[in-house]
Amino acid sequence: STVLSRSVVVFFTPVAAYELRLSLVCSEMCIKASISYGARYILGVALAPVRDMVLLDPYNPRSLAFQVERLAERLAGLPSLRQDGVAEAPVRLVASLAGEIAGAEAGTLPLDTVAVWENRLWEIAEAVGARYFPGGSDAARPETLVTLA
Repeated sequence: STVLSRSVVVFFTPVAAYELRLSLVCSEMCIKASISYGARYILGVALAPVRDMVLLDPYNPRSLAFQVERLAERLAGLPSLRQDGVAEAPVRLVASLAGEIAGAEAGTLPLDTVAVWENRLWEIAEAVGARYFPGGSDAARPETLVTLA
């Protein structure tokens, strides 16, 4: 596609050439998504099915639900600083978001929910950074259990 885009660009204005290149780059990704969408939703493009496919589908590797579940699996495999069995902040935040996503319905999803989930993802990123990439005197340290002996 690079050779095609370079040879075709000569005949177009810069704006048209940019649009053509952008469409060529996006075409493979868009074709895969449209095939998935078309196979699932016969009626045409509608908001609820798009939300379902992009946000809530746990089997679509490009969906938010799928990615949050993978994040939960990765965090579960990391060592914990706590010895009392209570989940650390990143694990709790991901589990909470995964529960919200699993309980959501595409047809009744409020418009601001995506922005709320985006903010929650930033909170998760900050919690992961604070936990696994500590720095300074306030860095998380392993717990010492006090036992009765």
